[in-house]
Amino acid sequence: MADQTADREPNRQEGKIQHLAAGVAEYFRGEAVAFQATGLLGKGGDDASTEFAGIVVKHNNIVNSADRLEIYREGVFSFVYTPGDADQADVGTLVYLEDSQSVDIAATTTNDVLVGRIVEVVSATEVRVDITNRV
Repeated sequence: MADQTADREPNRQEGKIQHLAAGVAEYFRGEAVAFQATGLLGKGGDDASTEFAGIVVKHNNIVNSADRLEIYREGVFSFVYTPGDADQADVGTLVYLEDSQSVDIAATTTNDVLVGRIVEVVSATEVRVDITNRV
């Protein structure tokens, strides 16, 4: 393959994608989803062989694996902070999925499915997380 030698349309998408979802499931607006080992989207959680994919744009009932789910791939989103002790010192800390609405710090989850960094502490049990640049 050779280097590009002329302009081309890169077809950039602004922050959202549509991707195939696994099986029959109901997805709620604001819910975290993850890429499963099959390459399909499933509900986010502390599951082996998954990678955080994004946040569901709108409520959707998936009835078969040909259905697509629209998700946000970048931005700042609210999550439940399961330790229940968030404070200002946690800003900048990496957090990991616990379930499809909750995050926790490393070494307290089994599989450490990275979500992003805390950018704001709303309360002891709610944090805002930037999912755009996760590392």
